[in-house]
Amino acid sequence: MNINNNINNKFNMKKNRRFIPYLFLLGPILLIMGISAGIIADNWLPIPLILVTIGLFIIGLWLVYLTYNNRHNQMKFGRATEAGTNALIATLSVLIILGIINFFASRYYLKIDLTENQQFTLSSETIQVLEKLDKPVKVWLFETEQNPVNKEILELYQTTSNNKLTYEFVDPQQRPDLASKFAVKEQGEVYIQFEEKRELLTRKFEPLTEPKLTNNIVNITGGKSAKIYFLQGHGELTFQAGQLGLSVAQQTLQDKTFQIDSLNLGETLKIPDDADVLVIASAKKPILETEAQMIKNFVDRGGGLLVLIDPNTNPGLEQLFAEWGILLDNRMVIDDPKVGRMVGLDPWVAWITRYGDHPITESFGNGTSLYPFARTVQSRQIPGIQEYPLIWTNDRSWAELDIKGEVKFDAKRDRPGPLSLGVALVRSPDITRNIPADLTPILPSAGQPPDQPLSVLPSPVASSTNQELIPGQPPEVATENMTASQAKETETNSNQIPEARLVVLGNSQFATDGWFQQQLNGDVLINSIKWLSKFDATSLPIQPRLATNRRLTMTLFQARLVAWSALVILPLIGFTTAGILWWKRR
Repeated sequence: MNINNNINNKFNMKKNRRFIPYLFLLGPILLIMGISAGIIADNWLPIPLILVTIGLFIIGLWLVYLTYNNRHNQMKFGRATEAGTNALIATLSVLIILGIINFFASRYYLKIDLTENQQFTLSSETIQVLEKLDKPVKVWLFETEQNPVNKEILELYQTTSNNKLTYEFVDPQQRPDLASKFAVKEQGEVYIQFEEKRELLTRKFEPLTEPKLTNNIVNITGGKSAKIYFLQGHGELTFQAGQLGLSVAQQTLQDKTFQIDSLNLGETLKIPDDADVLVIASAKKPILETEAQMIKNFVDRGGGLLVLIDPNTNPGLEQLFAEWGILLDNRMVIDDPKVGRMVGLDPWVAWITRYGDHPITESFGNGTSLYPFARTVQSRQIPGIQEYPLIWTNDRSWAELDIKGEVKFDAKRDRPGPLSLGVALVRSPDITRNIPADLTPILPSAGQPPDQPLSVLPSPVASSTNQELIPGQPPEVATENMTASQAKETETNSNQIPEARLVVLGNSQFATDGWFQQQLNGDVLINSIKWLSKFDATSLPIQPRLATNRRLTMTLFQARLVAWSALVILPLIGFTTAGILWWKRR
């Protein structure tokens, strides 16, 4: 009985020793892992060093095992040593080759786009832009968790530009100084920097796209900075620091490389030729007729005009507003008092979370902006002019007529929300400058608000002529009095009119020092000026490449057949074949 037990024990020990050499393969594997991790990460502490140490220790045990095992059987020892050595060399060779491949793959970027529409390949326009970069451009991504979509496209840009465009992920909680420098307001914002210029690319983890990124590279490296003039001389807001000053807005615009200056038309008698945008921030007194004509001519030449107009003020731009179809209502916007009390705001502060589909507000989402003492601004449809509402109040707001009495909605006199507080307009280069005969501006005198809602006004009548209308003369009479040469000259001049842009906002205090840094208030002003300066005029026609729809549409029977084939039929065939082969070889 003892003899049988001894025989069985020896047999089991001999059988178990057959698997011991395979355990020693962990040595070379851990050694290669440690070396590869150290080379790629360029840091040997602590994990790469631990892996290398354990790997060398296991290899040493392997050599000891091969040397002293089967000491009494030299032939067997020789064969075992030869076989073990060959296995060790083969294993090390394979692992070394894999390590070399990984090393070069980490140092030299190679990517092959096999998609049908080349979805992961930059367009020729983008490649040309990157090749022409003579100074470095950097993209800053302020987010705690790295967005893999953004990282992938930025790696492609960095490689294509030969590292002229670089990027860096920054945790705003770990680097509050850098986040403050860029005026980061929330996680996920992405900025592009060129020299001292910094521009916001995306917010709220919005993925980067090739059209957005390339066009912003073109714009920020364009060289020329837009010149912005703020009109003075009619009680407008000034750059003086204070609750109703524009000092913070001025500094912010200058930080974004805009050139800011004030302008008094009574002194200069003209709008400078280098002006890109003119800002009229709450003119308390009406602008003179000659000055209004200068402003109108400036817009006709393609300049951008931003008008911030408060209740009980009349900027004196009736002719310009009539031509563009701007409609003003002197009622003061009142927000829901219940909502205001919840957030600590007075009812005359409009709490805005709804925005129009326009480049000025496209990145706002449902963010918040605040407008104290605002009035409504709407527009009428004018042939050749595109209108884009920018800012809307909520359904619980209203336009209050009697601002001296109790703050309470009166269905007979007040206008219910939602209300428009701002509008952006674009006039194409190939349209006329006519004012429809039935269009008169709704611009009441101070303290004389209209009694009827603007929504009931009729639509304008389109004019088919290209000449300036004679006051009081119908369009058809003016057409008859015009000679053929005058008509031809007028048509030629109209074809040379550049694109004109206008933004009118029914509030100015949102841009003052006391409110500019609240929520999205500053972005509303900056984005409006940026758009009016035609910052997007150099946009390249880069179209996003969409994947071709290759979906397979199947009936219910076909879907069930595929499912049964994959889950039942094919595995059953495999097991049956394996069973038959085992039975025959048994």
